[in-house]
Amino acid sequence: MILLPAADAAFLLPEELTMLMGVGVEIVPELPRRGPSTLALTRYPDGLWGLHDPSVKRGAVLKPDFMDGTMERRVRMTWHMHEPLRNALGATKSQHWTVLDATCGLGTDAWMMAAWGHQVRAYERHPLLAWLLQGAWQAAGAPASVDLRAGDAQACTDRFQVVYLDPMYPESKKSALPSGELQLLRRLLEGDEPPDNLLDWALGCATMKVVVKRPKRAETLPYSRGPSFVVEEQSTRYDVYVP
Repeated sequence: MILLPAADAAFLLPEELTMLMGVGVEIVPELPRRGPSTLALTRYPDGLWGLHDPSVKRGAVLKPDFMDGTMERRVRMTWHMHEPLRNALGATKSQHWTVLDATCGLGTDAWMMAAWGHQVRAYERHPLLAWLLQGAWQAAGAPASVDLRAGDAQACTDRFQVVYLDPMYPESKKSALPSGELQLLRRLLEGDEPPDNLLDWALGCATMKVVVKRPKRAETLPYSRGPSFVVEEQSTRYDVYVP
């Protein structure tokens, strides 16, 4: 269950309320200041929406936000420094691919790929997360070359030069907890695991390559062979499969 204050619900269109209630959102007069841990959906002063746990004082907020200039600075910097994702894509300033981001999540990588000039279609399977992301992109003026869709990418019958996969990272075996934002994301997506055949499907959809983002020491996704090559950074690697 996700709580939504009635005062914030007043800003929503009827179709938005219908979608949210369909994924377990419940309108309440106000959020509890104490009580069991739960998720709450809140509209912030900048007009963006986010998820937080009202039982945690000054806790983390899961709030996609592209208006602070961080993405623009990163796009400018990546043309002058080592950028593993761009290297995994294998494109230059004059080479642009059609890319299917099948597991969009918080949308950062899809935004980057579109800003580099690629034509990106991004799918997010969880309706609430897709809705949060769509609002954040519209507010920030997302690149015209990105097309965000709510739903399962495996229903797509089109083919793309590159398919990009960034499935939810496996739980860490270390004692340290992941970041608060990641904890909220895990709670939202609990029980919504990517299918085991995701990589097989992606290889049938890509005409050039499949790029899979993984933690540096994580296992590869299930497949009959290993990646064609790997691009690594400090804590992350990109497994690249050529069909």
